[in-house]
Amino acid sequence: FRRVLFRSGGHVDVIDPAGSPVLFAGVAITYLVFSVIWIALARGVPKGFDLQLSLQVAADLMLLALLMHAAGGPRSGVGLLLVAAVGGASVISTALRSAFTAAIATLFVLGDAVLQTSRVGWADFGQLTPAAMLGGACFAIGLLVNRLAIRLEAQEALAESGAVPPSMGAWGPLALFWLVGLLLTWRAFRH
Repeated sequence: FRRVLFRSGGHVDVIDPAGSPVLFAGVAITYLVFSVIWIALARGVPKGFDLQLSLQVAADLMLLALLMHAAGGPRSGVGLLLVAAVGGASVISTALRSAFTAAIATLFVLGDAVLQTSRVGWADFGQLTPAAMLGGACFAIGLLVNRLAIRLEAQEALAESGAVPPSMGAWGPLALFWLVGLLLTWRAFRH
């Protein structure tokens, strides 16, 4: 952090399209501190799950959007961390909250792209296309992961209810695919 600060002369340009190493280092350290705090709170506070989830997701999205901005915008690749954060939040939240999280992440990405584009001039729209693609990825991952989590919960409930014999749990579909493959191979060699 000191090396970055001295190299830049202590000057932090918050809207620099090329990125700001000092801002990046500061936000990265802040994100690390918040992560440690969230881990400590997750172990000690069993109540208030919805509030804690909302605060964690909001902090994740804001700090990751700042990291993306400090790295140079959506083209830097740091914005993919927003997609991972949206996916992680979607595993343990409702479909509506997953869509809302994806929308907030998309607004952060598009806002940064517009800011970067206005800074360098409106003739260069190079930040807007990656931002739009990243926003679409946020929605796709958020909603897909949420649907998969819901299906997984239903499968777990079915397995715990005893409706499916334990022996069929993992080996049933595998045996069925093996038999179908064997049948298709036998027919192919017969002709």
